[in-house]
Parts: sequence; C-alpha cells; structure tokens
Amino acid sequence: KSPTNTAMPDTIAAFSPDQIQSLLRDPANFGQWSALATTSDFRVHPITPPGHLTVSIPVTHRHTNSLGIMHGGALATLVDVVTTAAILTVSPRPTVSIDLGLSYIN
Repeated sequence: KSPTNTAMPDTIAAFSPDQIQSLLRDPANFGQWSALATTSDFRVHPITPPGHLTVSIPVTHRHTNSLGIMHGGALATLVDVVTTAAILTVSPRPTVSIDLGLSYIN
C-alpha cells in the first residue's frame, strides 16, 4: 500500500532518513510496527550508500522471549519492515515482501 501521510518525492530521488523515520512511525503505513517505531530511542541513521538502511531500536521486555532475548517474530518483523524501508532509499515505489527467511544462530 502507498504511504498516506508522507508526501512522495517529485523525482525518483530517495527518501531521506527523516522521511523514512516518519513513514515507519505512521500506523497508516506500517500498522502495529509503528508502536515500536514511536519509542523515543528509535532512530533511522544516515543512509550510506543508497539501498542500505541502519536503524537503532531499544529492545525492552515486551520484545523478548522467555529466555530474555529478542523474540524471533519481533526480529523478523524488524527485518521485513526495515528492508522495505531500505528500498525507499533508492525508489519511491512502495514494495512488499514476497518471501522472508531468517536463520537464528546461537
């Protein structure tokens, strides 16, 4: 679905880190993910090079499993949403994941 509250760039130019952070914080674009992205410590870092995106996010008890580490589902959601946002650094076209696979290593 197309982002609703953040204006699309006029050219094929990439979204800025601030624009991406706004998109990620808007529930109309990313639903329940936005609850995690609205924490004050969530940050989209400067984009270098285009096509790459680095975010920092606090991991609290609501994101952990019974072992006290980040829950695999929360991590998969993070990967899914951030990879979609990374595409916006090179193209204003919204995308969706077709397939997502993660391997968790101890």
